[in-house]
Amino acid sequence: MRIYRGQPDATKQPGSYGASPRQHAQWESHPLVKLVTRPLRYPSAWPTDLKPALEYVAELAASRGRPRAEVAAWPMSGQHCRRLALNDRSLYCHWIDEGVYKKVQDKTDYTRSS
Repeated sequence: MRIYRGQPDATKQPGSYGASPRQHAQWESHPLVKLVTRPLRYPSAWPTDLKPALEYVAELAASRGRPRAEVAAWPMSGQHCRRLALNDRSLYCHWIDEGVYKKVQDKTDYTRSS
């Protein structure tokens, strides 16, 4: 599994920047994980830093037939829920409920050093 993660800027997000090496080490300790990082960019018009990674995987899928870019989302009671989407490609969405989310969430506080 490839995990794409933005690397926070030390001057804009010092807590997240300091926590990221601990999070990276935890993820990379799993033999099936390949971590891909890149510096975060902070343009105000970008709603998320996940789109570049999703676009990259979707382009690979279009040219090679694999891998498939997928997203997960969860509904919130009484609210219209939107999932990540690309302008010219559809993404498979795993709609999960709170119980599933609690099983897969990472509760580790990476801002605290061991």
